[in-house]
This record gives sequence, C-alpha cells and structure tokens, in this order.
Amino acid sequence: MSNNEETKGKVLFGILISILIIGGNFLYKQCQKPNVEKQIEIAVKDLNSRTPYMMDSGIRVDEIKFTPPRTITFRFVLVGLEEKYFDFDKQQADIIEHIKTNPQMKDMREARVYLSYIYADKNGSLLKKIDITPEMYK
Repeated sequence: MSNNEETKGKVLFGILISILIIGGNFLYKQCQKPNVEKQIEIAVKDLNSRTPYMMDSGIRVDEIKFTPPRTITFRFVLVGLEEKYFDFDKQQADIIEHIKTNPQMKDMREARVYLSYIYADKNGSLLKKIDITPEMYK
C-alpha cells in the first residue's frame, strides 16, 4: 500500500469515527429527551385512573384518553345540567383562552396538543363535540 493510499485510509477512518461519535452522541441525546407523546400518555393514564369524578355539581368526567399523535379526548356527562343551559360556544372560548394564557399550559402549547371534548347527556346521548387544534390557541 502506498503512502497516499494509507493516508486516504486514515482520513476515511477518521471521518467514519467522527460520524459514529456524532451520530452516537445525537442518539444518546434523543434518548435522554423525554418523548412528548409518552409523557402525555402517562399523564392521561394517571388522570383517567381517577375517573369518573364530578368536575362540578352538573358535569361528570367519565373518561380521558390519549390517541397518537398528541390528541387528548375528554368525555363529559351533563348529569345535573340541562343542555339548553350549557353554553358550548362559551365553553370552547374559555378553553382556548385558558390554554393561551395559563403559564401551566406552556408545555402543552409547545407540544401542540390536540384536544377533543365530548359532551353527553345523562342517558349517554351525544350532545356536542368540541375540537381544539394548536392553531386555535397559538
């Protein structure tokens, strides 16, 4: 092998080692970063373990579930409240405002989570579904 070929081999070997080190470092860092979807799934599973519970005197939370990618669905039942007295448009506006302005919602805003709120009457009949997209709470 000539000196030129030996030098080329050393350079290529050095490049290969550098790529492996940089790639390994990148993969290590990615593995260290918490997976956003996994974090959401764990939090939702914890919240759902507490259901059903009364949110207030007229609304019961029956289920909270996570669906990839980044969607949280809440199922509510209006138990002590008639549909005609529940303002769904105001509810949607209040949810969006809460997500936009509450500092505790920062991680959720950054993760661009989709939210779905499903409301049923006490007999289980669907009353309304409200979907909140990241574009709505930017």
